[in-house]
Amino acid sequence: MAGTFNNWNPEATRLVFIGGKKWFKDLTLAPGRYEYRFVVDGGWVDDPKAKVQVPNPHGGHNAVLEVPAGAVSFEAGLRTGRAPGGGEPLGWLKRE
Repeated sequence: MAGTFNNWNPEATRLVFIGGKKWFKDLTLAPGRYEYRFVVDGGWVDDPKAKVQVPNPHGGHNAVLEVPAGAVSFEAGLRTGRAPGGGEPLGWLKRE
């Protein structure tokens, strides 16, 4: 996963395989606006469950996450049909 929260470095925020067909990463982000994309098998993948997307300079779309002040951490997940990569983004899940 890569975005403005990690300077678009997909190596900095890797999802962790948690079993079955699920990949996961728990992030604690400061309040603010973040753009992100998933990286699957070296390819950039849109988050189809993102409520807001903006065009990026590469012809695709970045998902947008707004973290309000006082928010709890957010989780990112990916459901995959094969390991170690490939699959359908689950999007961001608010954990309370």
